Amino acid sequence: MTRKQTNHRPGRLGVWNDELPERAFSLCARLGATNEDLSIAFGVGISTIENWLLVHEKFSEKVKEGRDKFDNEKVEKTLLQRALGYTYLETHHIKGTNAKGQPYNYTRKVKKQVSPDITAIIFWLKNRHKERWADVSEHHHRFNGKLDITHLQDIPIEDYSQEEKEALFILGMKQITDGSRRN
Repeated sequence: MTRKQTNHRPGRLGVWNDELPERAFSLCARLGATNEDLSIAFGVGISTIENWLLVHEKFSEKVKEGRDKFDNEKVEKTLLQRALGYTYLETHHIKGTNAKGQPYNYTRKVKKQVSPDITAIIFWLKNRHKERWADVSEHHHRFNGKLDITHLQDIPIEDYSQEEKEALFILGMKQITDGSRRN
């Protein structure tokens, strides 16, 4: 039988030491390291990393802190940059031969503009300003009058629309909590 090839290193025991949490923090904060990346960096199997995350509280905290730092400093910054648009310098290496047959070789820097990305803008606004940009808005209904809902009990609930069901529920609860429901 042929053994299935994987990147996972089963059966290797990792040697724990107290420097690992700080090393894990550094790898996660600078590179956004995954559990697989950590296993390669520490020369252990992924299951060992997963075990350390469960057993060693400081290791788990440092990995989480490092990943949060990476997300906050790198990913959020990049998303904002995409949302706003940006410029960058692109280097062009140009080689060739002129009309006299002489070779030339030079480098030229070209300023490039990346336009704002509408998807990044929407994503940023929906997450940073949920109350103004959410796809779903909440509606609150107020009813100050009294409604006698006892005559409605013979009508099957399936015959009501969802909106009617919600209104009846709200009105019924108001009457019960106000003590105004008649028996």
